Amino acid sequence: MTRHQGQLKETLEVQRNLIQNIKIRLTFKGLSQKDLAEGMGISVPSVSLKMTGHTSWTLDDITRVSQFLHTPISVLLSAPSLAPTEAEQN
Repeated sequence: MTRHQGQLKETLEVQRNLIQNIKIRLTFKGLSQKDLAEGMGISVPSVSLKMTGHTSWTLDDITRVSQFLHTPISVLLSAPSLAPTEAEQN
């Protein structure tokens, strides 16, 4: 595997982690992708493209998701967890 392939694999894994963590937290909070779109200030189709991996998440997107879900960015990007963080419990 080349260095570029390794970096691409890592990037895809982070994107998958992010999407899975967002789905988990939306479910915990009883929210929809429409709610997420409104909270981020973007269209529902844009969120859908991001959630299906057709469009990459920007740092600005990730920051807005973090604020909307009250979840640290580090948690959103790490391996998916079903346990809520302390910030999410409040």
